[in-house]
Amino acid sequence: MLSAAYRWALALFLAAAPLTVCARAQELVLAHHGERATLSLTLGHGHGGARIELRGRRGRDCERVWIQGHYETRCERVWVAGCTRREWVPAVYEWRRDYGGHCFQVLVCEGYWHLVTEPGRFETREVQVWVPGTWRGARD
Repeated sequence: MLSAAYRWALALFLAAAPLTVCARAQELVLAHHGERATLSLTLGHGHGGARIELRGRRGRDCERVWIQGHYETRCERVWVAGCTRREWVPAVYEWRRDYGGHCFQVLVCEGYWHLVTEPGRFETREVQVWVPGTWRGARD
């Protein structure tokens, strides 16, 4: 992928190409210097010609890549509230003896429903999340 500086340089070169033939340009240079991209265009003879110079910084600002939208699986920590449930507590019976020594069963406490509330807790769940497309620097 061409950096922005090189795209500008190519556009200026193509626009100035017919002029270079007419003006007999002494210099037409497209160069790369370290982390800088440079276009130098001199028209005319000697030092009196017009000079156009474009310097563009290479790197994150110039070299961009389109990252398409996609789904990502992420782990999220979520709170799960405790539930309330009904439990049956059975009736309580006891054996007793009457004055004659006979054994019989007596209901001490009737059966009943009891509400039990469990405490809440955190859980880690995997969730599908849509990440929209974006432009990123080629070195990111």
